[in-house]
Amino acid sequence: MSAIMRWCCNVFFVVAILLGGLLAFHFGVSCVKDECNLKFALQIFLHRHMPVVHHYRTRSLGEFMRLYTGDGYKSRFDTDFLEVKQTSANQSVADRAYQNFMRRDTPNGTQDASSARFRPFLDGMSKMSMAERLRRYHPKEHCVWNYHVGNTRKEAPAFSPEGQGVRECRSYFLTAQLRLVFMEHLILEAYINASTVLGVDHFVMYADDRVLAINTTFAPYSDAGVLEIHPLYAPHAPYFRVPNISTFWLALIDADEYLVPPSSFLSMRDYLMPLTVWPRDGSRSVKQIHCMYKQFGSSGLEDKLPNVSDLTAFTQRDTHLAMNGKSVALYDAIDLEHSNTMPHELRLKDDFSQDTTSLLLNLGAVVAFQDAGGRLQIRFKHLAAGQEAVLGLCFVQIIVSLALYFILRRFCRCCARSSRESS
Repeated sequence: MSAIMRWCCNVFFVVAILLGGLLAFHFGVSCVKDECNLKFALQIFLHRHMPVVHHYRTRSLGEFMRLYTGDGYKSRFDTDFLEVKQTSANQSVADRAYQNFMRRDTPNGTQDASSARFRPFLDGMSKMSMAERLRRYHPKEHCVWNYHVGNTRKEAPAFSPEGQGVRECRSYFLTAQLRLVFMEHLILEAYINASTVLGVDHFVMYADDRVLAINTTFAPYSDAGVLEIHPLYAPHAPYFRVPNISTFWLALIDADEYLVPPSSFLSMRDYLMPLTVWPRDGSRSVKQIHCMYKQFGSSGLEDKLPNVSDLTAFTQRDTHLAMNGKSVALYDAIDLEHSNTMPHELRLKDDFSQDTTSLLLNLGAVVAFQDAGGRLQIRFKHLAAGQEAVLGLCFVQIIVSLALYFILRRFCRCCARSSRESS
C-alpha cells in the first residue's frame, strides 16, 4: 500500500510542477500589463474550448493603404485616430497611414494556420451560385427543440413531460451586426463569404450615405435576403442600437473581424447549438460569450492575391491573445429598451446581467463557466431519452472512485499506526 501511495504522491507532485511551471512562465514571461492575472492565465490555457475573434487589423500593405488613404478618410486622419503620438504638421495622409501600418503589423509574431481547415469550404463557396448558397448556408428557418423564453428567470416555465417536443423556430440562427465605414465596401464581399462559412447566416449592416451610394456591392446579398442595410444613425455610436430581428444569437463585429469556433468545431452554429438553452428551472446558463482577439498582421505580404480569403492568406499574429475582444449573445437576453455603452459587449436584461462569460468549458452533458461576478456556474443539459443512464453511470464511477480512495487512505493510516505501535 505504501508503494501505491508513494506513486500517487509522485503523480500529484509531477502535475503540480507542470501546472506551476506553466503559471510561472505565464506570469514571468508571457503576460503583459493587465494580462498578468490568474483569470487571463486560465483563458490562455482553455481558449481552445472557446471561440476567438480573428482580427485582421492591417491585411497586406497594399490593402491597408487603399483602405486608409481614400477620400473618405482624409477628415479622420488626425493623430488620435492613427494612434501615432509624434507626427509632423505637414505629414501627408499616406505617410501617416504607412506609419500606422508599421505600428499595427506583427513582423515578429506567432505563426497561426488554424484557419486552414476552412479552405475547402471557402473554395467550394466560390463555385456556388447564389441559389446554391442559400440552400446550403441560409435555410428559411432555424428551429431549436425545448427552447422556452422568459424576461426573468422566474418567468421561464417549469419543465414538464408535456413540454418535450416543443420547438422554437426563428428566421436566423446567428446574426452579425456590423458598421461599414467608407472604403470598407471593398472588402465586404470577402467578409460575407468567409463569415458565412464560419456559421453566420444573416448580416445587419449600418453605413453612412457615401457607403450606401455604392449599392452595386451590396445588391446581390440584400436582394437574396442575406444582408440588411440600415442608415448610420449616429457617427460615433455604431453598435448602440440592436435591431428587432428573428434570431437566436447576435454578434457585434467589424468588417475586419471574424468569429471563429474552437478547433473541434467547423462552424459557430455547431458550437452554439448546445448552448442555445433557456433553463426551465430558472437556473443559470450562458447568455453572452466574450471572445478574445487574435490580432493578425500582414504576414509579410505586399499585396494579397484576389479572391483569397483573409482566413487563409494571413497566418502571422501577435503572440498574446488580447482580452479586448467581441461578444456574441443570446438574443432573448439582450436589453432592447436601453442603448449599449460600448461596442465590445451587449447589454443584457437586468436578470441576466451576470450571465456573461469569458471563461467557458463545454463538456457536452456538462457546461461550466465563470459568470461576470467571478462565480463558477455548472449547468447540466437536459438529456435525450436513454442518455440519463450513461450520465448516471459516470456519477457512480466518480462516487465509487472517491469512496475507494478514502477507504485506501484510511487503511494505509491504520496500517502505519499499527506498525508504529508494534515497534
